[in-house]
Amino acid sequence: MVQTSLPKFALFACYFPQMTSGPVSRYKQVQAGLYGEHLFDYGQVTHGLKRMAWGLFKKMVIADRLGLIVDSVYGHYESSHLLLIWAGIFCFSVQLYTDFSGCMDIILGTSECLGIRLPENFRNPFFATTIQEFWQRWHITLGTWLKDYIMDPVLKSDCWVRLGEVSRKKLGRKWGKRIPTYLGMLILWLSMGLWHGSGWKFIIGEGLWFWIVIITGNMCGKSLQNLLKKLHINPKNLWWITFQRLRTFFIFSIGLICFRAADMGEVVRVLRAGVTHFSQRGFSQVKGDLGMTNLILLCAGLVVLAAVELMQNRGIDVFRWITERKSVLSWTAYVLVCGMILLSLSTGGQSFIYAGF
Repeated sequence: MVQTSLPKFALFACYFPQMTSGPVSRYKQVQAGLYGEHLFDYGQVTHGLKRMAWGLFKKMVIADRLGLIVDSVYGHYESSHLLLIWAGIFCFSVQLYTDFSGCMDIILGTSECLGIRLPENFRNPFFATTIQEFWQRWHITLGTWLKDYIMDPVLKSDCWVRLGEVSRKKLGRKWGKRIPTYLGMLILWLSMGLWHGSGWKFIIGEGLWFWIVIITGNMCGKSLQNLLKKLHINPKNLWWITFQRLRTFFIFSIGLICFRAADMGEVVRVLRAGVTHFSQRGFSQVKGDLGMTNLILLCAGLVVLAAVELMQNRGIDVFRWITERKSVLSWTAYVLVCGMILLSLSTGGQSFIYAGF
């Protein structure tokens, strides 16, 4: 649908909650909410406020405290023990997730209070078993936008169609189909890297790294299935699924070193320190930088986050689930969350990471 009304188009383009960090909304997804009649809905407003509080919890209680650890590790990686370096690398992955998804919770919660539904941008990505599935759960709206407006047009272009025909003649049907698809994916992932920044660290860490991992997984997928059969490993076994999730988290964290480091030179130095350093600076120094109170609140916050993520991954609307509990339980949860947010005001706070993109 083409919108010919300038005020209506301006309302869509300047809708304040999503202007800085998304989600990347399509006009057809929000037009009914933007221009329709809105009546006060108590349940909708309270649900939106709960989601906003959950976003503040993830940002202030978890992300900002993890940021203290990450800054401490990346600021002293040349004198840190390799275990501490890897702890900092993994902490940054969780920090980025709680920072970015917390921002989305605040945005979607605010919008819900106004009666406008924005598209979801995250779907419990750390439960993904492959990198391809991970990116289908992480920054969903950007991924679908790049696919619809960059990759699909490229694959349907005349030169790509001819490339497929030539590839089939020279290499056979199997590779004739794969080569144009993989090259189209390369353009998509280079676009993903350039969207985050023009430096090589974004092109490599946010683009080429994940492209290589995904196409390698696609090419080796059948061989891996055959290997699992020979080893009598059930793909649906919980231990195997857990291993896949940890492997995916590790691969994602490697890519994020490029995201966090100042440049590619620092990326190399951090990785080298992560396999060669047995320095004296260990967890006790980071514990001192963080403080016991912050450490306790961070651990408690991570436990709460894990429980909520597990419930959400099973399709449970946690906010409605808490509302349906007895008043004592629900109000205990509200007071706990709000209390931990208030106790986090002393950390000073950090700006949202994705506000810079």
